[in-house]
Amino acid sequence: MHRMTYETQDISISKMDFELIFAFAENFLGIASENIHISFIFEKMKNKVCGHMHQLDVEEYEIYLNEGLSLSDMMRTIFHEMVHVKQYHSGKYIEGRHASFWKGKRCDTFGDEYFNLPWEVEAFAMETEMVIKFMDVLKAELEHVL
Repeated sequence: MHRMTYETQDISISKMDFELIFAFAENFLGIASENIHISFIFEKMKNKVCGHMHQLDVEEYEIYLNEGLSLSDMMRTIFHEMVHVKQYHSGKYIEGRHASFWKGKRCDTFGDEYFNLPWEVEAFAMETEMVIKFMDVLKAELEHVL
């Protein structure tokens, strides 16, 4: 069973919007039925950082989100960090103290630009795909209501 919690102060997203975005992400990524727990923590971040994810245990993750993000940036960041949860949970990406592994192969992360790291390339691509599909779902729902 999947569980999710979040701690918040003053953020730019309603509880309903947050839960809708989260549910879409976990279903899109196929992790809704996984036995994992994700805690979302909202905090002020520096240097235009939108968010980051930490694996605490095999089934325990924390996603930190910049509380100053707009709704659209919050959605993109949730989608992006949820891709990382899937990567870690599936074993596709393993981050160690001295080395990182992508699809079973050691990756040298020293000197590689953030946007060129294979797990980031995948996360940005999937984030964009998720935004497009999420907007299609919302549009269809609105058309159904109107």
